[in-house]
Amino acid sequence: MAARAWAWALALLLMACGERAPLSLQAMVPTPTPPMVLPSPTWTPTITTMGPVRQGAAFLLALHPAPPEPLTVSLASATYPMSLEGGAAIAYIPVPPDLPAGSYEVVVEAGGQSLARTTVDVAPHPFLQEEIWLAPQEASLLLDAQAIREEAEALGRAYALSLPVRAWWGPWALPLDGEVSDPFGTLRSFNGGPYSRHTGVDIAAPAGTPVVAPSAGRVVLARHLHLRGLSVVIDHGAGVFTGYHHLGAILVQEGQWVSRGQQIGQVGDTGLASGPHLHWELVVHGQRVDPLAWVEGAPGP
Repeated sequence: MAARAWAWALALLLMACGERAPLSLQAMVPTPTPPMVLPSPTWTPTITTMGPVRQGAAFLLALHPAPPEPLTVSLASATYPMSLEGGAAIAYIPVPPDLPAGSYEVVVEAGGQSLARTTVDVAPHPFLQEEIWLAPQEASLLLDAQAIREEAEALGRAYALSLPVRAWWGPWALPLDGEVSDPFGTLRSFNGGPYSRHTGVDIAAPAGTPVVAPSAGRVVLARHLHLRGLSVVIDHGAGVFTGYHHLGAILVQEGQWVSRGQQIGQVGDTGLASGPHLHWELVVHGQRVDPLAWVEGAPGP
């Protein structure tokens, strides 16, 4: 009887241990918790224009909301910085006149990584072609390679740094009243030489006609240039510049701030000019585009 009692006691002890072991293991190993998945922020690029994006024009890209890191935007292998304005990141993007018409991808990047992308359709634009014959005295200006190179370097320095944000608000005005004598982008040959593209728009007006700033900005160049004659360049911020050339007089100084409608000079015929007119240029991130297309409605956020 004693042996049988010990056997029953041992069996009950083993059964008790067998039931408790799984409970003990469950208490030691916690149930895994699924990792928390945070929603990724969504950035939506929008394109603002006053009409179809075309060759030789520019458009505005805005990204809402603006990420904290520095951003760049690229179009057709060219890359431009974006600036912050309010809760958005913006960039004015030039469309070179020689860029073939078609659909292009616009990519916004941060630290080399794609953040957002959209597409833009570039419409074709007809550009004129003409031959210009200059008098020997005027044509001689085209033979001074050193002076032409120095002019290009002076303009390059003026366009090298821009205010990080826009200095203007609202629509732009024309710099003077006059007749367009030569539009932007015309392919021109001087005295039978190779064709080159007209980098601005020529507005004919009598000598001495006031020339005003179409919008606010800071004067970054006010001096005589070899081909462009007496010249003024204004930095309007966010990579946007305007140039005023062949002036008869300069009425501002480098470093001076100007407002919309303020007189900056007078029409003249200095430099390579066959008569009094204003050669007006619009430069967006180093690329010359049509200033008249911009004045029709300067894009804004």
